[in-house]
Amino acid sequence: MRIETIVTSEELSAIRAGRQAEINFQPMTEEVHRHYTELARERANKIMDAESISPEKIPGNCYYISHFGSDEADGRSPESAWQTIERLHRAFETQEVTAGDGVFFERGSEWNSRFHTETMGDYALLLMPGITYSAYGTGRKPVFMNCLSGSGKEKWRETEYPNVWAYTGNAGGRYGDVGNIVCDGGKAYGIKVTPHEPNHPYQPGVKTVDSGMVTNKMEVFHSGDTLFPNPGGLCNNLEFFHDYEAEVLYLYFDRGNPGAYFSEIMISRRGNVLRSEVKSTDIMVDNLCVKYGGSHGMNLVDCENVTIQNCELGWIGGSLQEMTGTVRYGNAIENWGECDGFYIRSCVVYECYDAQLTTQYISGEPACIMQNIEFSGNVLAFSNSPIELWNNNTPEKLGTENENQFLHVRVMDNYMFYSGYQFGHQRPVKNGSFGCLGAKGFYEVFKDTEITDNVMLYSAVMLHYTRSVGYRNSPYGIMLDRNVYAMQKDKKYYAKSCEYPETNEGSARLYPYSREALETLVSLGTEENSVFYWYDSFLFPEEEQGVYLMLNVWDPESGEQ
Repeated sequence: MRIETIVTSEELSAIRAGRQAEINFQPMTEEVHRHYTELARERANKIMDAESISPEKIPGNCYYISHFGSDEADGRSPESAWQTIERLHRAFETQEVTAGDGVFFERGSEWNSRFHTETMGDYALLLMPGITYSAYGTGRKPVFMNCLSGSGKEKWRETEYPNVWAYTGNAGGRYGDVGNIVCDGGKAYGIKVTPHEPNHPYQPGVKTVDSGMVTNKMEVFHSGDTLFPNPGGLCNNLEFFHDYEAEVLYLYFDRGNPGAYFSEIMISRRGNVLRSEVKSTDIMVDNLCVKYGGSHGMNLVDCENVTIQNCELGWIGGSLQEMTGTVRYGNAIENWGECDGFYIRSCVVYECYDAQLTTQYISGEPACIMQNIEFSGNVLAFSNSPIELWNNNTPEKLGTENENQFLHVRVMDNYMFYSGYQFGHQRPVKNGSFGCLGAKGFYEVFKDTEITDNVMLYSAVMLHYTRSVGYRNSPYGIMLDRNVYAMQKDKKYYAKSCEYPETNEGSARLYPYSREALETLVSLGTEENSVFYWYDSFLFPEEEQGVYLMLNVWDPESGEQ
């Protein structure tokens, strides 16, 4: 496999013919880092303290839910609130609560998953068409989760395998696959070990997925690519394996009982914490907190006029998608299918296995149009990619009435930090970037799509993973401008794009984060007013040990990741 990493001098001269690019390429300083960090923290604090939607703005009836309520009450005021989500779901079924109504959850309350689907896992709350979901009262946002508690030494027992502990609760079977384990609020976290045949893990010759060099925030080690004859194959601290057949969760820890060592252990399970079962139309989600879920945080379908604002989402993903394969879930907010009006504004999102904000679909017929999308004012940190736009085409669909398209997309005024670092780094495909933008294939179509006025500081691999950058006078592609970047110079990359960016053709090419490569791209008409900060040092001690090296990104000869 060969991937070119720099343009030739001949190409550079040809591109620059008659025009010298002027780029703002300067050293990163502690003052600049502190400036943008403080701005992001100020915005995050404002989001966390945001006021809820006023009930007066709800066109229909308002209903209230509190841990101190009663399902025998009418739910029509804080004083007569319902107590359970089961009561709300029954009200959906009977159309007691219907389109135009608002549902308000008491701040300071928590709801864990109580509902189940056979193939998609557990969930905590249904998102129904026409409903506004918000919070009332004082204190922190109401929390929704899909997890088990591993806190307390009674939750773990010793096994016959040295330093391997078994969870004493009911870990569940294959559709409750454990995706992530979070200790003491993120001071440490688990590393999932997945055999290549998850339903037959102990067969002779079956190896585990190679996750490369990883860190659990306590230590650095290589995880995976080993034979797994039994749970004793776990050999590094906080590596875990979920045995579906026995319904047992195993965890390696050589410092004694993990429930005694850590004060809190949260075990996230397969399932979308908030989910839509039907077309997601006229929905607003305001001021909710979604944490500890093994699939997606919020899963929507064919969005039409959906707004998500002032929400907090964290520790999402890691569970297996197809229970016969090894690909893992992990988006904080995902729309699957077409959309017309999808707005994510002023949310705080952190620690996601895959993407944080995304709309995506697999090629099919008829055309899938994703339009009128806005991701703005958010604070996004520690995921594989904060933004993912994926609406794949086949060559036969291009230029036909069945062509999939992105139209009228705005990604603007977001703070994005540390892509590809920490929790998301354990992905076998280490392609951490700020934007996974049509990277699934060669035939994505973007029209009137802009990524502007964002601050994007520090990515483990590259800034943009895409073939779809828009350039001057190009009718298609993603226009990038007025962004602020910070990246390690020369050793990492601005983009993984195509050999001939002007025409979106040719095999894969990595464009280094260097003055020369950036001048080439700016000369073509992208990022003309952006600021590029560079640094030489490593961000984290484990980075120097090879934890965040690019691995298994893209083979241009086969077209596979």
